Amino acid sequence: MGSANVTLRSLSLGARDPVTGWRERSYTESTIKAVGTPRGGRFDIYGVGVYAREDRMFTAAAPANEGDQIKEGTRYFKIVTKEQFTLLDSHLYYAYQCHELPLWPSI
Repeated sequence: MGSANVTLRSLSLGARDPVTGWRERSYTESTIKAVGTPRGGRFDIYGVGVYAREDRMFTAAAPANEGDQIKEGTRYFKIVTKEQFTLLDSHLYYAYQCHELPLWPSI
């Protein structure tokens, strides 16, 4: 299982819609290295492992937030949970549990 370049789409919230109250969303894209693991798979480093509980789990050193999206090929995933793994006081990686989005990435 090797790392691959994926696109991180970082969410930014803008002004509120006067009728619905929903905030305008925009995304800033950047490329990060991550390992994608399908549901039920396991990622292990230094004996510390984590299982993919959602559609896909991405592990990466790059920080991201819940609500951000990861694009892998033509598939879009929304980050629903974020876990940070450390060894003593050193950051190892983040594990992002993600739901797969429909073909249209605006959801």
